Amino acid sequence: MNEATSGPSGLAERLAALSPQARELVLRRMRGPAGDGTAGTSPADPRPAPRTGAPLPASFAQERLWLLDRLRPDSAAYVVSTAGRLRGDLDADRLRAGLADLTGRHEILRTSLAWTGDRTVQIVHDSVAVPWEVTDLSDAPDPRAAAERILAGDVERGFDLTAAPLWRARLVRMGPRDHLFGVAMHHTITDAWSVGVFLSELGGLYTASRDDPAPPDPVLPPLPLQYGDFAVWQRERLTDDLVSELAAFWKEELAGAPDLLALPTDRPRPRARTGRGARHEFEVPGDLLRAARDLSGSTDVTLFMALLAAFVAALSRWSGQTDLVVGTPVAGRRHPDLEGLVGFFVNSVVVRADVSDRPSFRQLLHRVRQRSLRAFEHQDLPFEKLVEHLAPTRDTAYNPLFQVNFGFGNVPQGHLDLPGTFAEPVTVPSDAGAKFDLSLYLNEHRGRLAGTFEYATDIFDAETIEGLAGYLVEVLAAVTADPDLPVTQLPDPRPGTAPVSAPEAGDPDAESAPSGWSTSPGFVEPRDRWERYVAQVWSEVLGVTPIGAHDEFFDLGGSSMPGMLVVDRLSKLTGRSVTLHDLYATRTVEALADWIRSSETTSADPQFVVELQPGGPRPPLFFLHAVLGELYHYFELAGALGTGRALYGVQNDGFFHGGADPGVLTMEQMADRYAEEVRRVHPEGPYHLCGFSGAGRFALAVANSLHAAGDRVGTVVLLDTAPLTDAPPDPDLAFILAGWLLFSPPEDDLRGLDRQAQLHRVLEAGKRAGDLPPEVEPAEFASFCRRLELNARAVSAYRPSYPGTVTLLTQKDRADRDLAVEWARFPIGGLKVEDVDAGSHLEFVYGPAVPEVARRLEACLDDAAPGDAGAGR
Repeated sequence: MNEATSGPSGLAERLAALSPQARELVLRRMRGPAGDGTAGTSPADPRPAPRTGAPLPASFAQERLWLLDRLRPDSAAYVVSTAGRLRGDLDADRLRAGLADLTGRHEILRTSLAWTGDRTVQIVHDSVAVPWEVTDLSDAPDPRAAAERILAGDVERGFDLTAAPLWRARLVRMGPRDHLFGVAMHHTITDAWSVGVFLSELGGLYTASRDDPAPPDPVLPPLPLQYGDFAVWQRERLTDDLVSELAAFWKEELAGAPDLLALPTDRPRPRARTGRGARHEFEVPGDLLRAARDLSGSTDVTLFMALLAAFVAALSRWSGQTDLVVGTPVAGRRHPDLEGLVGFFVNSVVVRADVSDRPSFRQLLHRVRQRSLRAFEHQDLPFEKLVEHLAPTRDTAYNPLFQVNFGFGNVPQGHLDLPGTFAEPVTVPSDAGAKFDLSLYLNEHRGRLAGTFEYATDIFDAETIEGLAGYLVEVLAAVTADPDLPVTQLPDPRPGTAPVSAPEAGDPDAESAPSGWSTSPGFVEPRDRWERYVAQVWSEVLGVTPIGAHDEFFDLGGSSMPGMLVVDRLSKLTGRSVTLHDLYATRTVEALADWIRSSETTSADPQFVVELQPGGPRPPLFFLHAVLGELYHYFELAGALGTGRALYGVQNDGFFHGGADPGVLTMEQMADRYAEEVRRVHPEGPYHLCGFSGAGRFALAVANSLHAAGDRVGTVVLLDTAPLTDAPPDPDLAFILAGWLLFSPPEDDLRGLDRQAQLHRVLEAGKRAGDLPPEVEPAEFASFCRRLELNARAVSAYRPSYPGTVTLLTQKDRADRDLAVEWARFPIGGLKVEDVDAGSHLEFVYGPAVPEVARRLEACLDDAAPGDAGAGR
C-alpha cells in the first residue's frame, strides 16, 4: 500500500489537512480507551469532579495567562471577541434571557481565577449578573460607525481576572430592525471553538423561548462535564512518564533552535512586551487559492502545509534567517464529552523549518510536511509544560520558543441563528492587542481565503504589515507558478535592495526576481479605454481600488443590486447595450470590456438565460432566479458540480429590455416565457431545474409549464425552499420592501407614504446601513425595486402545483419549521425529502456544505427517471 494512505504517518497527514477543530473531532472518535498510549497509567475518561466548595485547579493554559496578566494587569491582548449584525425583528429581552440561561448552563461563564499562595485556582460562583448592555444609536449621524467604535471599546478593555464574569455582551441599536451584537471574553474562559458553541446554543435558547416562553422540557441536553472537570482530568492524565516522553521528543526537535525570530522591526523592542496590537485584513485572490490547492494535491501535502510553507518562505526572505520556528494551534479537546463545553482548551505546537541549504520550495514543502506531522503526533504536552521542560532563555521583551503564530481554519466558527432575523458576521476594527509579535490567521470560506495579520504595535507600523501581506501573496504566486524555484530566489521584500542571492550557476535563462513591495503579480492594469471604463465603474460602485483587468466582479463583493448599477452606468458611459446577462457571462474586467468593444450600439435581443458554466454532453441544469433576482448565489455551487453538463441561470432581466415595463405578470405567465427561453437554449428534454430558497418556487412553476406543453421534465430540486404560505396574495409596495429588503424600515413606517416617498425612505436607509453604495441614484434604485415588485407579486399569488416528483433538500435537524409538512399541503405528484448537514440556510450555496449539496444534486440528476413528467418531447 502507498505510504501516504496507510499507517500512522498517512493518518497524521490526512488529519493535518483538517482545521484544528475538525482534527480533534476525528481523533476523539478514533481513539479508544487506550488510544493515547497511556492505558493503565492515567484515567481514560474525564468525569465530574466532586464539588466540595473548595476551589478547582486552574488548567495549565489558565495558569500561563494568569501569570501574564500579573505582568500586564488589565491587558486586552487576550480578549477574544465576536460580533454580528442582526437585521430583522429582534427581541432584545429574549436575547438577554438566552445569555442568562447560558451563564447558568456553563460554569466557566461565572468563573474567576485566584492565587492561593502556591497555585492558581478557579472560583465558580453560584450566580453572577449577566454582563449585558443595550445602547441606542439610531439617531446618530452615522449609526454603524458609532456602533463599531463602541464595540471596539469593549474589545480594547481588559478584565480583572479575580472578578467574575470574565465576559461582556452588548447590543447596539442602529435602527428599528438593525442591530450590532458583540461579545468580548477573556481567553482564560474561551477559545475559537467555544465561540461557536456559545453562539449556537444562544441561538437555540432564543428560538425555544420565542416559540414557548416556558418550555416544559430543557431546551438543550444537560452537559456531561464542566470546564473545571477538564482541568482536574488534565492534571490526572498528564503523568510523569507521559510528560517525560513528550518532553524528550520536543527537546530533540528544538535542539539548537534560535530563541528569537529576528524580524525587521520599525523600532527597537521595549524591555517588556505591552501586548498592544492591531490587525490588518487582506484576501488571497481566488486563482491563487486554487493554485495552492492544486500544488498541494500534486506534491502530496495538505493545503495547511502548503500555506505554512509559503509563510515560512516569506518570513525567511523578510528576516534573512534560515532556521525558523513558528507556532500553530491545536484544539486540545481530547474526549467527546468536551465537545460541547465553553472553555480554554486550545494548545500550541511548534513547527521548525530549516532553509540553510538553499532548498527549492518543493523541498521546503516536504520538510514542513514532516515537521508538522511530528508536531501533531506529540501535541499532548501543554505549552506551559513544554516551556517548563525546555527552559528557553526567558526575556520579557518576547515570547518563549516562538514569536510568530500561524493559524489555518477551513470550517466556520459558529452561527447565531435567530428566527425573524438575518445574521452576518462583522469585523470590528479595534486596537485590542497582540498575543505574539506577529500572527497570521487564514480562513477558507465560500471559496475565498481571507487573511488577518495580528501584530504588535510596539515594534511594527501598519504600513509594514500591509506590505508584508502583499509580499505573502507575491510569494504564493511565485511558488505555485514554479514549485522548484529556490527559496533564496524569491522576490526580495525589502525595497531598494538587491536579492540576497543570484540565480544558480548554470541557469542562463533565470531572470532576476522583482524587488520591493508590489501588487499581486496576478494584477494587470486596464490596458485600453474599454477596460478602463469597466474598472472605473466597478470601482465607483463597489468602493474597491485598484481593479485590474483579470479581477472578477463577484470576487470583489459584487451582487445583483450593484450589478444593476454597473450595467446601467456602463450603458450610458459607452453608448452600448450592457445587460446583467453580459456581466454574469463575462465576470472579469477584460472579458466584459471585450464584449462591449465588439458589440453594436443597438440593443440585442432580450436575454433571459445566462450560461453560468459550459459543460459536457449530459443534459444541462437550469437554475432559477430568486425574488431579488440573484444568480450569483449559484456560482460556488456551479464550480462544485464540475463540467459534466452545462449550467444555466434564468433571470427576469429580459422583461425590462429596452426600458420596457411588463406591468403585472403572474407566476404562470413568467414561467411560460422562461420555458420558451429554456427550449431555445436546449430544444429537447429532459429539462433539469433547480432553485435555492425562493427560487425553488420559480423552478416548480417552470417545470409545470414545460410539462403542460408536453415537454419531458427530468429532475426538479428545491434547495431549502419554503412554499411561502404566509404572504398576502396581492401585497403592496410597503409589504414588499419591508419583507424582502433587510435594510428597509418597518412596514408601518412606510404606510401612508406615496410610492416615491417610500422608495426614498428605503433608499436612504440602505445607504445608512452600508448595504447600498452612497452614489446610487433614485432612478437606479427604483428600477431595482420594480424588478423586485414584479417577482414578489408573482410569488405571493402563486399556489404551487406539479404532477411530477420534486426533491427537497433541507437542513438537517431543523427545529423552527418542517418544510416537508408545508409542501404536503400542495398538489405535488411526489415529494422526496433529503436532509443536508448545513449549519444555516445560506450554507446550501456558500461554505463547507456546498460540496455535499453538489454531490446530492448530481445524484438526483443521475437518478432522474425518464419521463417523470411530460410527454417526452
